[in-house]
Amino acid sequence: MIKLNIKVDIMYIVAASPPTPNGKLHLGHIGGPYLASDVFTRLNRLIGEEVIYISGIDGYLNYVVWQGEKLGLSPEEVVIKYSEEINQCLTGLGIRIDSMHPGNKEKNNFTKQFFTKLINTDAVVVKEYKTLFCQDCNRDLYDSYITGLCPNCVEETKGNICEKCGHPNDPIQLINSHCTIDKKHKVVIKSSKRLVLPLENYRKQIKDFYLNKKECFLRPRVYKLLNELLSKPLPDFPLTYPSNWGNQVEDIPDLAGQIYNSWAEILPGFIYESLNSSNKTIEELWHNRNVKFLEFFGFDNSYFFIMVHLALLFAMGKDHVKYTALISNEFLLLDNKKFSTSRNHAIWATDIIKEYNGDIVRAYLCSISPDNHQSNFSIDNLKNFASYIRENLNKILLDIDQIFASNNYSYDLNDSTVKEELKDKLSRLKVYSSPDNFSLREMAAYMQIYINWATIKVTKLIDMQKEPRLHKIITADAFYILYGLAIIISPIMPTLANNLSTIILKMPLRFKLNLESSQGEIDGSLKEFISKFL
Repeated sequence: MIKLNIKVDIMYIVAASPPTPNGKLHLGHIGGPYLASDVFTRLNRLIGEEVIYISGIDGYLNYVVWQGEKLGLSPEEVVIKYSEEINQCLTGLGIRIDSMHPGNKEKNNFTKQFFTKLINTDAVVVKEYKTLFCQDCNRDLYDSYITGLCPNCVEETKGNICEKCGHPNDPIQLINSHCTIDKKHKVVIKSSKRLVLPLENYRKQIKDFYLNKKECFLRPRVYKLLNELLSKPLPDFPLTYPSNWGNQVEDIPDLAGQIYNSWAEILPGFIYESLNSSNKTIEELWHNRNVKFLEFFGFDNSYFFIMVHLALLFAMGKDHVKYTALISNEFLLLDNKKFSTSRNHAIWATDIIKEYNGDIVRAYLCSISPDNHQSNFSIDNLKNFASYIRENLNKILLDIDQIFASNNYSYDLNDSTVKEELKDKLSRLKVYSSPDNFSLREMAAYMQIYINWATIKVTKLIDMQKEPRLHKIITADAFYILYGLAIIISPIMPTLANNLSTIILKMPLRFKLNLESSQGEIDGSLKEFISKFL
């Protein structure tokens, strides 16, 4: 793949919120943290940045147990089944994550060592903690097991977090709460020892980091949520739960029969995945001032990323890498209603790519990305968008092919009149590559601007064909426009860009990546490529 020759010294660790393997991924999932993190990674690699791109499989949430109970499968079987389907969904839409694993022996041990270090430094503590307990189900009620009304926004929610307002909740404080399985089940308050993260102890560091020193970029709604959370005492965050499914706590007698909280495990999981995908040590990655750490996630899970994970990073020591940016997204709606697996109101990623080119789906999702506000997916709008992309790219590529053939495939790039203009257009990519300027919508809009510009330019070149003395200039301009197209679209439409770059790099001309002049002859046609791809 063609890259821009821009020298940089930064390394990014880009982490996408791990999906829960309790179902396939629908376009609401894809259009959130996964597409955004993939495009950001591709864009920064394009301009020369080193990027480690990671995620995980969050297989220890009790939503997995809940799904298994409905399907008659064990939690292990559910994780295996849906992990495979999740990977198919991601790869089918060109999302290439470097390292992404469910819990396994090695990863679980790494997580346990992470928390053991925090226990030994008194960064976390064991204390009495009150929870709800269902006597009929014989289990503690948290996450999917408990349903009630959020005490903050009074919307229906499950335990621990409200996806509507983003505020955490203590299941005990839910309004009209009940066991999710049956409202008639007898629920009582139970007290037991838990390992907790005393978030209030980290208030000053959290406030300084976000509000005073402004060391981390947040999108507006997350920034508002942060201020709401800091306006009142920060609750203890439970790092363990009684359960027989999950990463079991060991060597702490008071916590026998408990597992580590999956939301807290995500952070050491990211550290593990980053080491797994590189040949570097913890010191080289996580104690390196040139490393920039970004997390991509849905707004509904903001609390875990902006508060819990940051506190854990502070607990690891002042020299440990913190955040550079936390990039959230709002909900993507389907026909103006929330995507819902339970109501079968969804379009699955594996289904959409059977009918539509994956790159075009990516481009459409980018164009309607819920960066800062909810947005709506519509099949009719996707069809219209697909027609626009096909028609314009077909015209550009066929016209360029005609120009190459008419001019006997000869050119001199020194004669180009668009070279400087193209440099300016490509420089815009550097702006979008910055975390605080990154936006899928704006990148998709800029891609369309380039396509429109290229369409106009190539049409003019066709008209200029009447002047034989201009043929070499025309061919050189066409070549630069093609080259620019491959680069501009590559973060959003990587398969098309890779095919175009393969054609370009097969030409005898070896294009200088900094757009230096060169001469040569073009060998080959775009027609076969167009028929196969568009």
